[in-house]
Amino acid sequence: TRSWFVFSEFHDYADGFRADLGFLPKVGYREGNLGGGLLWWGDSESWYNRLEVGGIVVRSEDRDRELLADHTEIWFSGEGPLQSNFRGELARRTEVVDGVKFENLITPMIFFRMRPAASFMFRVWAIAGDWIDFSNVRPADRLRLNLSLDFNIARHFELDLRHSYSALDVEGGCLFTAHVPEIRAVWQFNTRTFVRAIVQYTDIRRDQDLYEDEVDSLSQDFFVQLLFSYKVNPQTVFFLGYTEGGEGSEDYSITTTGRSLFLKIGYAWIW
Repeated sequence: TRSWFVFSEFHDYADGFRADLGFLPKVGYREGNLGGGLLWWGDSESWYNRLEVGGIVVRSEDRDRELLADHTEIWFSGEGPLQSNFRGELARRTEVVDGVKFENLITPMIFFRMRPAASFMFRVWAIAGDWIDFSNVRPADRLRLNLSLDFNIARHFELDLRHSYSALDVEGGCLFTAHVPEIRAVWQFNTRTFVRAIVQYTDIRRDQDLYEDEVDSLSQDFFVQLLFSYKVNPQTVFFLGYTEGGEGSEDYSITTTGRSLFLKIGYAWIW
């Protein structure tokens, strides 16, 4: 209704299920959830447009009804002036990995977005708390931060700046830290034509003493793409682009490993 909602889902995948039409990370399990919440709507004198509080319970089992994961979450979200949007979550999770049961993993999350001016919008997303080192099957603490700045410069130019940071701590120290900055720029000449540039960079640093398997202490890579697009009609699009990529490690500085020039035409016949 206008002031409350409720939902539930149940999925059952057989051991031999084949997801030929899409990506499916696992089969041979059952999962069900039940959730709901309350809604409040603001008026002309309210500081908010919409507020929501809710919760969900999720349970996942294998075909022998052995526990795979148990997840409980509550959240509070809202929408306000200047196209602002916020959400806070607190989750408790129990998960079984390779026969090891990790109980009462507490993970808070926050998200905030606002457009203080017509030409500028920013987003902040953060999650922290208990987690799992899946590669080495042990408890861990994680921190992930995402920051995004969007600039609409003039009528036709858009510039997006993004940065992601991730760190995982285990007993003995910090397992790894990762920085992933990205720049996207788009010039929209008209409704048919645009040019786009993307630059991505990844820097991952690891403590080799905390890994069971041999790993590089430093991994770096970059990706650059330039793309020209022209829409002939709603069913036909022409793409021309250039890409370049490279990588580096503690043994050598970041080096270009590949370049490519590509042409793509998407079309459709209607009869």
